[in-house]
Amino acid sequence: MIRLCWVLCLGAPLAAQQVELQIKEETGSAPVAGAIVRLLGDRGVAAQGLSNELGRITLRAPAAGSYRIKIDRIGWSGLITAPFPLAAGDTYRRELLMAARRTELPPLTVHGKSKCEREGQGGELATALWEEIGKALTANVVTNRQKAVQLHVRQFVRELDQRERPVREWVAVSTLIRGHPFPALPPGALAKLGFVYEEDDSVVYAAPDAALLLSEEFVGTHCFRAVPGKEGRVGLAFEPASGRKVADVKGILWLDRATSELQFLEYAFTGLPGILSRAALGGRVEFQRLASGAWIVRYWYVRMPALREVEIRTAGNVATKTALLAGYIDQGGRAEVAADGAGSTDRSLLVGRVFDSLTGHGLANAVIRVDGYRDSVLTDGGGQFVLAVQAAGDQVVRVVHPKTGLFRDGASRPALLSLGDTTRVEFAVSSLETLTGTFCGKVSRGRSGVFGMAWNSDGTPARGLDVRIKWMTSSGGTREEHQYLESEGMFAFCNLPPDRTLPIRLVDRLRALSEVPVKLEWGQFRFVELRPPP
Repeated sequence: MIRLCWVLCLGAPLAAQQVELQIKEETGSAPVAGAIVRLLGDRGVAAQGLSNELGRITLRAPAAGSYRIKIDRIGWSGLITAPFPLAAGDTYRRELLMAARRTELPPLTVHGKSKCEREGQGGELATALWEEIGKALTANVVTNRQKAVQLHVRQFVRELDQRERPVREWVAVSTLIRGHPFPALPPGALAKLGFVYEEDDSVVYAAPDAALLLSEEFVGTHCFRAVPGKEGRVGLAFEPASGRKVADVKGILWLDRATSELQFLEYAFTGLPGILSRAALGGRVEFQRLASGAWIVRYWYVRMPALREVEIRTAGNVATKTALLAGYIDQGGRAEVAADGAGSTDRSLLVGRVFDSLTGHGLANAVIRVDGYRDSVLTDGGGQFVLAVQAAGDQVVRVVHPKTGLFRDGASRPALLSLGDTTRVEFAVSSLETLTGTFCGKVSRGRSGVFGMAWNSDGTPARGLDVRIKWMTSSGGTREEHQYLESEGMFAFCNLPPDRTLPIRLVDRLRALSEVPVKLEWGQFRFVELRPPP
């Protein structure tokens, strides 16, 4: 295993003098797309970018001076020109021909256990692999920072059981993005905090991105070695160097051996305490080269633990609480180009909120979709949603939720969508006053009531159960009312006595599943939700 280094230099500020190039193959004169082109000055890289599908690129120099051009291609030999002068305000135009010589990766040789030393595993191949990986990662960073590609990103949440088998998955956000598709911390922050750290009242699991993998902070604290793969792949494995005091990552960057193109990264978190050290926590990042030469991340996820707190009693009947691994939660996304053949955005963006007038808060976990289209999203905890859809013109936006029948103006809205533009749509559950009038009609003067919904432990509307209320009458006797729940899980008690606390129970035959005490004032109606414990 050896230590490797790839220096990533960013483009300089805009200036008047520039270099305009067209890069072609030496044989056949076909344009070279996706080449990494750097303008080298006295102080290193002055500007850099990627050649487009026509092999063209424009680089702007920060000042007049002497420059050279360096071109790198994944899987092919590179090119560096002789120095040339660039005067203030001048434009340097050239057509450059690239030699079509494939880069041959050396064979894998294993010498022993790696200790971050030059005599470790696969030194020569590891160096060659890192050269090719560095080109792809740099191309991805340039694509993100230039915001060259419009992406449709579907961010998802996936729940898995203890055996890492998927249980359910949903799209949390479906949006249009130019630039980095998932959040990442600066390399310096990760070197200090680690890849797993506490923030406010939560724990953050950070995924490595291209900029981080290229950084001196990452390269200088990890060891690399070449490893064999299947299906024509070869990998560059990495792991933290000894002495790391924070949570870190180990993993493998996999390349296609024939083309030297980076395909995906698999990684796992290291240095975690307790049961987390035995859990399968980590993730995956998949890369894709577009026909234009740009590089994007097309798929990624971070796997985190789903913990459950349990109480354990010792032989002396002393209760202690401990955390058990109940399963896993993946947070990730899928990205695809959101443009037609001419490069224009081919999707519209819907944003809005679903408001629950009964609770005074946003309605979470409602499904938002456009009639006739497959894409949909769930509202977040505040009832907000973002949905990108490949539709335009007059459309019908629909919300689906167990409370759908309670929506003030129905669960659908007409909307005029325009490609590349944003349209806002709002939904709201009807007010308690409206629902009381609908379900109770005329109520006796001075009486109170309860309107509500009952849920199963899995979040679906309860049915086939009873909701019961019992109270003492003014004469000293008892009175009980009950309702049998149908498929909607709704119930309404319209003439209850005021100025007392009434227990409302969800009952399965004779067994009470849930109970909520409700205090009613004179003429007051309350909304109540009944949920059995999980």
